[in-house]
Amino acid sequence: MRQLYLFTIIFTITTSWAFSKVDTAKFLKNGETLTYMGSAPRLSILGENIGSITITTKEDKLISKKKCFKINLVLKLSKAISGIYTYGALISSVLEYNNFRFLVYTKNDRKKDMSQFEKALVDYDEKNMQYMRYRQDQKITPITIPTPYKEMIDPLSLIYYLRTLDLSKVSGNTKKFTLFNRGRISPITLNYRRTTITLNKKKVPVIHIKPSKATKGSIIRKRDVELYLDPATKIPLLIKILGIPVIGSLELKLKK
Repeated sequence: MRQLYLFTIIFTITTSWAFSKVDTAKFLKNGETLTYMGSAPRLSILGENIGSITITTKEDKLISKKKCFKINLVLKLSKAISGIYTYGALISSVLEYNNFRFLVYTKNDRKKDMSQFEKALVDYDEKNMQYMRYRQDQKITPITIPTPYKEMIDPLSLIYYLRTLDLSKVSGNTKKFTLFNRGRISPITLNYRRTTITLNKKKVPVIHIKPSKATKGSIIRKRDVELYLDPATKIPLLIKILGIPVIGSLELKLKK
């Protein structure tokens, strides 16, 4: 009986740790807007502005009237690189209001000749996801992907999920969490360290965070991403996307 009692205590502790809820409303603000301007070191002749990304958060409701948060991202590329890339993008992520996990993820790559779409809807109770990726001239049926996870995030909500993590050490590794990206579900970890960088000709303290060796290429397909967070707010002051064809790397600096 004593062994059974001890097992019950251990099981309760471990399961509550593994599936402890993170309250989304504590880390996302209604109406928050982050605006980034892009530059590419390899294309410095084009100047600092080769495009912009605007990310907004707002309280919303699903069709089911369930309270949630919606994150929207708008990518606009400048005419300066229209000969290299001719597209923009609209991305959105819907998160539960009181539990940091995504419910709906959509992406629209707005190319000049052929737009591409992606959509995922998660049902955590049924432990599955309805997923499809297609071009504008295609008609396809969603596929069902088993999802035996209690929580998952997507590449867009990851920017805000970083706010929930303990990054208090000088350097370290984040806990493992589950990422959905382009039809794949992967457990990932991130490495971080506290350092300083020069932004707008000033030295500023940051938390430099990047994918662990096992995670590389999982957040952005075939590319790596690095973020430099403000230590107080954990808002990215600088985002680097590496390994982009022709451009090489894209640097996104927070403007407002």
